[in-house]
Amino acid sequence: MRRDGRWLETDGESSPQTQGLRQALDEARQGPPSDLRQRRLWLRIEPQLRAPQAPRRTLLWASLAAAACGTAGVAMYISQQRHTSVVAQAPVVAPQRRRIERLEEPPALTDVTIQTSNDERITRIVAGNAKADVQPSSRLHLDHEGVPEVQSGKVAFDVPPQASGHRFVVKFAEYRVQVAGTRFVVDTSPNRLAVDVQDGVVEIWQQRRVVRLGPGESWSIARNIDIAPPPRVPVTMMAPKAEPSEEQHLAVAARAARANHKPQEALALYQRLARGSGLAAQNALYEMAAIYREDLSDPSRAVATWRTYRTRFPAGSLRMETDVSLVDTLASLGRRDEALAEAQAFLRRFPASERRSDVARVAGDLTRTAGNCGVAIGYYDTSLISAGAPASKDDAAFHRATCLSLLKSPDARVAWLKYLREYPRGRHVADAKESLQALTRP
Repeated sequence: MRRDGRWLETDGESSPQTQGLRQALDEARQGPPSDLRQRRLWLRIEPQLRAPQAPRRTLLWASLAAAACGTAGVAMYISQQRHTSVVAQAPVVAPQRRRIERLEEPPALTDVTIQTSNDERITRIVAGNAKADVQPSSRLHLDHEGVPEVQSGKVAFDVPPQASGHRFVVKFAEYRVQVAGTRFVVDTSPNRLAVDVQDGVVEIWQQRRVVRLGPGESWSIARNIDIAPPPRVPVTMMAPKAEPSEEQHLAVAARAARANHKPQEALALYQRLARGSGLAAQNALYEMAAIYREDLSDPSRAVATWRTYRTRFPAGSLRMETDVSLVDTLASLGRRDEALAEAQAFLRRFPASERRSDVARVAGDLTRTAGNCGVAIGYYDTSLISAGAPASKDDAAFHRATCLSLLKSPDARVAWLKYLREYPRGRHVADAKESLQALTRP
């Protein structure tokens, strides 16, 4: 190899390709770089590159030479010369919008809204380590406590098993869904509301429980803002992916019998289910108690059945709802001491329950009517600082102010003013105004 700085020269004979490349480089050095010189260089190099006998070493040198004379220009020319025919034959395809799917971590703050466009899906981890898959053209709101509310469109939820006594809650329209761990879809279309259950058990509530759904079942109701929906809606089966089991057949038949006002027939079917030991047996016992209380006006038999549930399934998936039902039913029967004991046990057992506000308010009512307003105020305070139904908080705030007035507390006036400010259309506004005026009379 020569050491005078000239490339592509050897001590022996040069190949025709090497000589051609050498000559092209010498011509390129005779003047300043330009597009014309780059193009002429390529015209000299290209035949050597296409020659089948050109060695790989010579091709590497040719690339280096092209780079020395202006890499961008040579590369553009190569692209134009070699790919013109290919580009001309390629069909022109209009760009298509690609559906966006992404997973978002839980927000640092609550009180946020997730809105998707018509070609977008967002999956967010929400409270209880659940996944909320917000479908296209949908809107999901997380309130200040992280509770999700489906405001429009469709959202699919995948809820892992929750801690004992805790329920995952989803709000939609005037309803709420309560689950302990399941997969379901909430659909808030303009003309209907629907819930489809893929697995597990789902309860739908509207002040009171509307229906309980099992795997493969669905519930829907037409949306009409002028007509209040009926308290009970028949349950229909989705098209099953597999042949339903005997337990599923019995459960569907029992719910249909109850919806058709045949409580005795429903009881007989639930009794067959209650002989088992799984989730179907738990549901059956709970439903039997509800039939005794709501359909047959036999609350004492309902209390006995709910207590049977607790004996057989002390850690059952419906334990929390069973305890709440016992508190309410015992209070309605006038069995005040039993109801208060159940309420106190519930508040100790389920400190994070979404039903805590309701139970604390009942405990306050029980102690207030027993003449112990000092203790009742503590229960009402617990009810007001816990998440719960607005109607229950309305009652708690009113009766708390009532107790302060009965105790002639200097805080009574402040409590009445606060009630009227926070519940301007509350259920006790007239009585609250009268009580406030009574405090100002001489």
